[in-house]
Amino acid sequence: MFKTIDIENIGQITFEELKADVDNSGTIDYGEFVATTLNLNKVDREDHLIAAFAYFDIDGSGFITPHELQQACEEFGLEDVHLEDLIEMSIRIM
Repeated sequence: MFKTIDIENIGQITFEELKADVDNSGTIDYGEFVATTLNLNKVDREDHLIAAFAYFDIDGSGFITPHELQQACEEFGLEDVHLEDLIEMSIRIM
């Protein structure tokens, strides 16, 4: 939970990171706590998704090309996968 709240990954939680008192009651009730942690988990997942996209988008173009996917497959030992053929076939099916 600490790592989720520590958005900046500095090993400390700032007041802003912890601030979840939506109704300004001076306390954080269960609903506010759950809402905050769900939001932080969403941010964490989005960060992972962005990092994964960047991994595949080798040239930084903002697009993942069949060639870039093919390179990723080969890096993971999937040399026999021919992605361009699979993509072309799936386009015909649609």
